[in-house]
Amino acid sequence: MLNASSILLIVAAALSALAAVAHLACIALGPAAYRFMGAGERMARAVEAGSIRP
Repeated sequence: MLNASSILLIVAAALSALAAVAHLACIALGPAAYRFMGAGERMARAVEAGSIRP
Protein backbone atom coordinates (compact mmCIF):
# COMPACT_ATOMS: atom_id res chain seq x y z
CA MET A 1 0.00 0.00 0.00
CA LEU A 2 1.26 3.44 -0.90
CA ASN A 3 1.60 6.05 1.81
CA ALA A 4 1.89 9.80 1.31
CA SER A 5 5.70 9.70 1.17
CA SER A 6 5.69 7.07 -1.55
CA ILE A 7 3.18 9.00 -3.62
CA LEU A 8 5.25 12.18 -3.35
CA LEU A 9 8.37 10.30 -4.38
CA ILE A 10 6.59 8.86 -7.43
CA VAL A 11 5.29 12.30 -8.41
CA ALA A 12 8.77 13.80 -8.05
CA ALA A 13 10.27 11.04 -10.18
CA ALA A 14 7.63 11.56 -12.87
CA LEU A 15 8.28 15.31 -12.94
CA SER A 16 12.03 14.72 -13.19
CA ALA A 17 11.47 12.34 -16.09
CA LEU A 18 9.26 14.92 -17.79
CA ALA A 19 11.97 17.58 -17.41
CA ALA A 20 14.54 15.20 -18.90
CA VAL A 21 12.31 14.52 -21.90
CA ALA A 22 11.77 18.27 -22.38
CA HIS A 23 15.53 18.84 -22.44
CA LEU A 24 16.02 16.07 -24.99
CA ALA A 25 13.20 17.53 -27.08
CA CYS A 26 15.06 20.85 -27.22
CA ILE A 27 18.06 19.08 -28.69
CA ALA A 28 15.96 17.18 -31.21
CA LEU A 29 13.65 20.04 -32.25
CA GLY A 30 16.27 22.75 -32.63
CA PRO A 31 16.34 26.52 -32.11
CA ALA A 32 12.58 27.02 -31.95
CA ALA A 33 12.36 24.65 -29.01
CA TYR A 34 15.18 26.45 -27.21
CA ARG A 35 13.31 29.73 -27.62
CA PHE A 36 10.01 28.17 -26.49
CA MET A 37 11.61 26.70 -23.37
CA GLY A 38 13.13 30.07 -22.47
CA ALA A 39 16.80 29.28 -23.07
CA GLY A 40 17.36 32.72 -24.54
CA GLU A 41 18.11 34.15 -27.93
CA ARG A 42 21.88 33.76 -27.54
CA MET A 43 21.52 30.01 -26.98
CA ALA A 44 19.08 29.65 -29.89
CA ARG A 45 21.47 31.49 -32.22
CA ALA A 46 24.31 29.21 -31.13
CA VAL A 47 22.18 26.19 -32.07
CA GLU A 48 21.37 27.75 -35.44
CA ALA A 49 25.07 28.30 -36.05
CA GLY A 50 25.75 24.61 -35.43
CA SER A 51 27.63 25.01 -32.18
CA ILE A 52 27.89 21.80 -30.15
CA ARG A 53 28.13 23.70 -26.87
CA PRO A 54 24.39 24.28 -26.29
